[in-house]
Amino acid sequence: MLGIGSDAGVMSGLIPLPRSGPYPDSVPSDCLLTRTQIVQPECAFGDLDGTRTMVLFGDGTVTQSFRAIDGYAKAHGYRLLVRAKTACPVADSVPFDADLGRTYQECLVWRLSQLAAIDALAPDVVLASQSDTLPGATASDAYWAAQTSATVGRLRSAAGQVVFLTDGPSTLRGAAVERALDVARVARVTTSEWPLSLRGKLLTAELAELLGDLP
Repeated sequence: MLGIGSDAGVMSGLIPLPRSGPYPDSVPSDCLLTRTQIVQPECAFGDLDGTRTMVLFGDGTVTQSFRAIDGYAKAHGYRLLVRAKTACPVADSVPFDADLGRTYQECLVWRLSQLAAIDALAPDVVLASQSDTLPGATASDAYWAAQTSATVGRLRSAAGQVVFLTDGPSTLRGAAVERALDVARVARVTTSEWPLSLRGKLLTAELAELLGDLP
């Protein structure tokens, strides 16, 4: 089980989250859990009879690429499982949520339960993503990168391959996360740098190359 990280700038791993509105809804609403929900629906998409399994894991940002990934999964024989929770990052942290006015304990409970489920499932692929803006200025870039890398390390031990959809290097924190992923030799795709109109097509092309699904 992943532990709660600590850092000189973050007491006991608690990271305040900014107030925020809902994420864009690109998956069925019950497949992006709210802050207070911890029970995970099945949320199976892609090729339901596929011989391979792909998990889409992270906070609400991971759902923004859902349509392209769902199409990719259908085309390449993956059963796609969506595991997403509002404002709950991949990083091994215990956020303080301003909307709830308290520690976001549901995030920790849900994340650990889903990591255990992924361990048991041993999927072929995990696609992970998070918003690197979530902790604001309360977590150092190094801490956030290290805690992201900790969770990704666990995912790598369970899955055949892990691909991280990053926020990109436009911020110091995003750059720190990318460096940590590179050190860990984790494949990453920076979709935020692509034109919105081409994002789906470019993402599926990148995945085909990374996952060896080229025709």
